[in-house]
Order: sequence, then structure tokens, then C-alpha cells
Amino acid sequence: MRFERLYNRDEEVDQILGYLVDRTADVFGERVSAVYVTGSLAYGDFIPGKSDIDGFLFFDREISEEDLDDYRTVISAVEKICPAYEGKILDHPVSTAILGDRRKLEEVLGFVNLTSLIQSGKLIYGREIIMSVKPPTRWELDTYMAHDVADILNRRSDRIPCVLEEGSNSASGNWEGVQALVDWLIYPARVLYTMKTGRIGSKKAAVVHYGLLHDDIYNVWLEEAMRLRGEKRDTLPENQLHPLMQVTVDFFWHLVNVIQARMGLVRKGEEEVYAPAEAVNRFRRLLDVA
Repeated sequence: MRFERLYNRDEEVDQILGYLVDRTADVFGERVSAVYVTGSLAYGDFIPGKSDIDGFLFFDREISEEDLDDYRTVISAVEKICPAYEGKILDHPVSTAILGDRRKLEEVLGFVNLTSLIQSGKLIYGREIIMSVKPPTRWELDTYMAHDVADILNRRSDRIPCVLEEGSNSASGNWEGVQALVDWLIYPARVLYTMKTGRIGSKKAAVVHYGLLHDDIYNVWLEEAMRLRGEKRDTLPENQLHPLMQVTVDFFWHLVNVIQARMGLVRKGEEEVYAPAEAVNRFRRLLDVA
């Protein structure tokens, strides 16, 4: 077994992954079946120092507490060398024993991670083991996206704003606040891209796809969001911040209405639902029947 380099533009990431594979091989030996990378590394739109190093390490047996302790030690060693990626490297190990249990895989990996792994995961170490996993159906993807949006709505105070307060500039004080708005402006484009194509693609692919289908204010701000995503400014000018906040809120609720219509949660001709509480209740109906 050997490390398959990604030839990423950021050589540091290849060095991190190479070191991770070396340490994994030293500690676990042949007990490791495969290491895959997913997300932005697999899609090719990785942002050095900002993106997560997404992926999964598969053990060829059930994972013991001792294995987990050793794994955490390996990850900690990598994080000490590259502190910018602390808490952002290969979330957790997985046992190959659950590869035949789709429900268990979804529970352990999460539906987006599992689908991303099946569709575009890159093997960097070990043997190919994902080919045996059945890809999701279009209905499964659509249903998952509706569940995901419902979950976000239920936790909305911690995520995208549902209302825009007059005179608010809370997001201008730090980059994380601005980045959150940018991420949640791009998020609806990714969901719509998945529902249209049946694939979970990169943020860049989703924005390009949306731009090819639409000519509206959202498209203008999506392009701006992709530009802002690659920058590390601490603030945005107020004349940019407030339009960005407004269009983020509008676009998110546009997504809510699209999914509700797609999943049959609204009747033909029914008025659009923008009220957060009513949207949550409608999505809960979906959670009950899906």
C-alpha cells in the first residue's frame, strides 16, 4: 500500500496527508484498509488554511477503544505540525464491517459525506472498497436535502438569519460572521444543484450550474460570494454587507419554497411560505412521512 498524492496546488496539504498516511501505517499497519479524501480536496476547490481536510480512514475490523485512542494520537500529532488544520482533519475512523449496512453507513458518515464518498471520493492509501456501496437514488437525495434544510430551520438561531434587523452590522466585526453569510448564500445553490443533477458537487460547480440556468440578482451575489470565499478580510463595507445579508435571507427562503413544492408539501397554487415557523411545521410533516 502507498500514498497516492493529490498533486494539489497547495503542496502543504499533500505533505500533511503524506505524513498522516505514514503515521497511520506505522501505528496500525495492515489493519487499515483504505484512506479516502472527500469534499473540497476531492472536488478541487480546496482553500488552503480555511477548508477542512475531509475524508475517512477505514479499518478492516471493528474499532476498539484502543484503536480510537491511537487514532486520536495520530491526528493530534498531525495537528501539532499544522495547527491551522486543528479539528479539521479526517473526522473519524470507520469500520469496513458496516460497508454492507447502508443504514449504518448513513448514520456513521452522514448522508452528504456518504454520497460524496461514493460519487467523488479519492483513494489515497490502501485498496478500493467503496465500489461495493450502492449509490443513492434521486428520491433519497431529494429527501435528504429536505431533511437537511428542516434541520437547519430547527437550529436557525445558530445558523442563517431568518430576519434582517434594520441597522444591524453584527456580521461586519469579524471574518467568521461574514464567512457564515457567504457559506449560507452558496448553500441553496448546492442543494438546488443536487436536486437538479442527482449529484453532490463542489460549491464552485453549484454556483456555475446555477449561473447557467438563471439571470438574476442571486446569480450576481453568488459570484461575489465565491470571490469573497477566497479572501480573508476581517470586515465587509456596509454597502456590501447589508445587500449580502438580505440576498442570503431571500435566497434561503426561496430554497425552502422550492423544496416544499418539490416534495409535495404545498398544493398547486398555494401561496409561498416565508414564515420560519410555518416552514418548520411543513418540513416536520415531511420528516413524519418520508
